[in-house]
Amino acid sequence: MSNSINLAELPQETKIYYSKGKAILRMALLLVCLAAGIYLLAQPNAKLAGGVVCAVTILVSAINIRIFANNAPQIIVNKDGLETSKAPFYPWSKISNEEVVRRFNGKVNIYYLNYNYPGGQVSVRLNSMACKANELGELLKDYRGQAQPAS
Repeated sequence: MSNSINLAELPQETKIYYSKGKAILRMALLLVCLAAGIYLLAQPNAKLAGGVVCAVTILVSAINIRIFANNAPQIIVNKDGLETSKAPFYPWSKISNEEVVRRFNGKVNIYYLNYNYPGGQVSVRLNSMACKANELGELLKDYRGQAQPAS
């Protein structure tokens, strides 16, 4: 059974952004890690470990803040084509093999939007996006289907 939405309900365009909620949750976890690092710094035999934990936490926090502050859409899809933060807009006629794939890295599933276009191949990580991977997969099918009317 398909999860596709009724084409009459399909918006003219869908813009997918980084999820602010996911970024806030990551920041909360990073604050806990920073507190643990500071605690370790106060322990006489764990200063090195505390320093490493603090340094890594600060680095990951900086990356997370950059994601949180990014208000630009990462994926724009409509009946005419597709654009991502990694590739300019191309019409559906120039895009091939678009798919949402799941890769397991041994701990968690990581989802990607992959597709080919005249400039090469694009792979956009979806885990930090405000759209579920399966929903994006259905949107891609619906918009491409709208671009290619039945003959």
